[in-house]
Amino acid sequence: MGYKSSAKIFIIKVGGEFSWKGEKDLSVYNELLEKYLFEETRNYFQQYANDSFKNVDADAYTHSISKAIKKEEDNADYLL
Repeated sequence: MGYKSSAKIFIIKVGGEFSWKGEKDLSVYNELLEKYLFEETRNYFQQYANDSFKNVDADAYTHSISKAIKKEEDNADYLL
């Protein structure tokens, strides 16, 4: 989410993509966003499950959940 202002921060270009280098400081994320994001994510998936899986079998349900978890892991890898 952020980098400590006391540490030097570098933006470098690696093969056409820019990358931040420095000492990460996640305190803003932890204090302001994490609780809200967890609550919203929980609410989203609870509603998604209620709406999507009323009339499906366990195999289809677990397959769909596995895909959703994989997508969340990919998002986390990309964003963090």
